Amino acid sequence: MNTLWRIAKDALQAFIFWIVASLIAIYFLGYAGHVISLGLGFLLVVCFCILRALDLLVLMGILRRRGSSGPPGGRPAGAPLGAPVGNSVGRPCPNCSGGSVTCSSCAGSGSRYVGGDQPVLCSVCAGQRFLTCNTCSGSGRVYW
Repeated sequence: MNTLWRIAKDALQAFIFWIVASLIAIYFLGYAGHVISLGLGFLLVVCFCILRALDLLVLMGILRRRGSSGPPGGRPAGAPLGAPVGNSVGRPCPNCSGGSVTCSSCAGSGSRYVGGDQPVLCSVCAGQRFLTCNTCSGSGRVYW
């Protein structure tokens, strides 16, 4: 029921936005505004279906979510991708080897050459040469 309520609420908000935008476009642009509003309506329907595709599939019964609560994938709401789920041991992160990646700004040297021959401390990694991996949040393991 929660999924149906979210879909209905979002659909109603999009419909109200479309009505208001259409009235304003028709008032200021006449027939051209009417044509623009039809295009806007079509665009809103397509975007709504794309953004709510997972919820629509769950509602139609094509896809089942694991468990009865929480977002798809069994991860608690707001938890980063690298966060453990339950007693899972995860698997090695495909993006890094141990939780850090080489700084792409300085190519792992810790300094850059900016407009001269003198090296300048890299402002991205602060001279550390490595950055925390965004995929696993620095843990070296992923749980999805």
